[in-house]
Amino acid sequence: MCFQEFGPTMPRRLIPTILFAVQFVFCAYPAPAQSSSSSSSCPCTLQGSVVDSVSGQPIPHALVKLATNSPRVTLTDSEGKFQFEGLPAGSVTLEAVKPGYLGNDGFVPWSGRVTPFQLGPDAAPTLLKLTPEGVISGQVSDENGEPLEGFTVSVLLPGVGVLRGVLPLSL
Repeated sequence: MCFQEFGPTMPRRLIPTILFAVQFVFCAYPAPAQSSSSSSSCPCTLQGSVVDSVSGQPIPHALVKLATNSPRVTLTDSEGKFQFEGLPAGSVTLEAVKPGYLGNDGFVPWSGRVTPFQLGPDAAPTLLKLTPEGVISGQVSDENGEPLEGFTVSVLLPGVGVLRGVLPLSL
């Protein structure tokens, strides 16, 4: 069986993009005004950057979600930077997601790494790191160099365990 380059996998390539767009649409609503019953001197500003955990390069247009009493979302700029203003002091969690990057558990795309953060008037900028997705490819062959059909391949990931998959024969 041969893989077709633009065959039945093309719709599956669109699914992550569609999910990303739907997530942004449903999360991008204006946050209601909050009362300043907090005893701190906020409203506070939270600034940060989203970078690739392997290369350290900034990730533009990543979706950053801020979980507080009034959740907010924003996209990073072309330099991977983001900012939330007018926030109350206290505990918040940040999550960044971007197509092509792994989630919090290292496997599920679209579920970013959640980072707890204590927000105050002098909060330092925060750095969020996303791990890029990867692909393992190759050919399993016997001692004569002939491809093996339906051979099971295992990948050992330190701290995670073994992943198994069945490979189709590709000629």
